[in-house]
Amino acid sequence: MNLRILLVLLATIVFVSGCATTSRTPIVLNEGFWQQEEKKVGVVMTTIPELNVYLPGANCLLCIAAAEAANSKLSAHVARLSIEDLPKMKELLANQLIEKGVHVSVIKQPLELSELPKYKYSAENAAKKDFTGFNKTNKITHLLVIDLTMLGMHRTYSSYIPTRDPKGVFAGSTYLVNLDTNTYESYTPIKVFKSVDDNWKEPPNYPGLTNAFYQALETGKATILSAFAK
Repeated sequence: MNLRILLVLLATIVFVSGCATTSRTPIVLNEGFWQQEEKKVGVVMTTIPELNVYLPGANCLLCIAAAEAANSKLSAHVARLSIEDLPKMKELLANQLIEKGVHVSVIKQPLELSELPKYKYSAENAAKKDFTGFNKTNKITHLLVIDLTMLGMHRTYSSYIPTRDPKGVFAGSTYLVNLDTNTYESYTPIKVFKSVDDNWKEPPNYPGLTNAFYQALETGKATILSAFAK
């Protein structure tokens, strides 16, 4: 298996795990949260995924190779796109909370969810991962997580055959975890797809798809901020 095929296979796995992450039922933040005087929120972000062309449905090695070859020019273009101010989302969200009188701590290190232990107890709205260690190391009562899973283009396949035209994609979730109970106090799945109105086959610069990606990017960022606006 060559490296390019392996990368596409991994991207497909990321897509599947991303769908699993963002399929949780949304939880709207209770208004009582803003009245809690002793709260201190840590804001953290997972590692931003590399821009990619996700090809779900191409589920065998030969299918993946064929889909990768068919979308190679688009993949090369996507790799050159900009994510603009996306790395600053932690600070933007923290500033939004500070303006509302919340004590906030921005955690610089990216969150590696795979390194966290599983939570041992079952409870309503309990997180599957154990975030309680952040209480001890950062002296915070809540952890606000920005978890991004897909960024770039998305095109569905059925084995060798594409079933949809490519779309710009921004996917993940943002959620607030109470570190005393390891339960979600809010959960917002983010799954933004933007299609092209006209012909998308315009290599090498793909203006329609490029515009669709930046629309998805802006919508995704706005969704993150709006989840914690009063």
